[in-house]
Amino acid sequence: MILTLQGPAALSEFRRQRLLHEIREIEPAVTALGASYVHLVETIRPLTEEELDRLKAILDYGPTAEVAGKEGLPTTAGWRRCRASSAGCSTTLMPTRR
Repeated sequence: MILTLQGPAALSEFRRQRLLHEIREIEPAVTALGASYVHLVETIRPLTEEELDRLKAILDYGPTAEVAGKEGLPTTAGWRRCRASSAGCSTTLMPTRR
């Protein structure tokens, strides 16, 4: 079973605005830019509500993802994969390619 949980912003406000500016120089029609982490959690069984709450607490870090110009555009700058097991949860960052 794979759970998908939204993570925090992947870019600081400064980097997001700078990247939006650079993209607008190439394509002026671009009006928004956003990037956030997505956590893919593989479990061997469905999690209880308590386990899911604990997992969400572990993955609750950083500022909320916002989009420069508009909100709600699904852009992912990186992935975090978390393997939940009885021994705990380990996280590995897997950046996307440019």
